[in-house]
Amino acid sequence: MNDQTKQILRRSRILEGLNDDQIERVLALGKEQRVSLGDAIVEEGEEGTAVFLLLQGRINIERRHLFQGGKPQILATLEPGETFSEMSLVDRQARSATCRAIEPVVVLRIENELLETFIAQTPDIGLHLMRNLAAQLAMRLRNLDAKMQQAMIDIFYY
Repeated sequence: MNDQTKQILRRSRILEGLNDDQIERVLALGKEQRVSLGDAIVEEGEEGTAVFLLLQGRINIERRHLFQGGKPQILATLEPGETFSEMSLVDRQARSATCRAIEPVVVLRIENELLETFIAQTPDIGLHLMRNLAAQLAMRLRNLDAKMQQAMIDIFYY
């Protein structure tokens, strides 16, 4: 991993509060994966078995739109340093969205099973990771809440 990528990851919310040695230990759990423009990294509905750190490029998080014949609806665009597909680590449910490369990307794929074992064996690092993960999921929920509130205002007042 080059120095620029390491700098991006040091600012990643999921790794916040960890020192360089701890970050290296977490990153050692993963495998780099290159994804071409337009390819899906994970698909809505499939089993979730890994968490991803976006190292290079950008991705869209999208869901099939219920009222437009399954046409994808873009929920968010993620930048390097952000994590995605982390909900499967928490709830073991099928993927709730598709994550698609909107340019060539490089991700770090960390299998949930490996990460769970690591968290159990290194509780000092695990506590930081799980707290950061919870904060990230809470932030996304709050953002969705605000969007829903705005949509309701738009429906009823315009």
